[in-house]
Amino acid sequence: MSEAVPRTVTDANRAAIVQASIGRLESELVGFRTTLENFELDLRMMNARRDVQRSQLAERLDQFDLERKAARTRVLDIHLQMTAATTAEEWKHLSKYERAALVASGR
Repeated sequence: MSEAVPRTVTDANRAAIVQASIGRLESELVGFRTTLENFELDLRMMNARRDVQRSQLAERLDQFDLERKAARTRVLDIHLQMTAATTAEEWKHLSKYERAALVASGR
């Protein structure tokens, strides 16, 4: 996505805002991937224990849900910053890169 910004966003100040937002988005997606992997590992480890309590599983699920919601809010804020810094036509060209990054982060 970063490579497309200079070709797409005509104003240097707005392009800088978009580039900074892209960096934050990439960091956020990497961080969430780590959060998800840790959550999955925790669930596997808890599930392997015979003495695990339902309340412990529920607590871990609730914790992950809070982490997920917070990450979703941050990603939305970044998205809104990028769309605010671009024209409709510019965003039309850049949105496919954002979509691809979001899809790739879910794998």
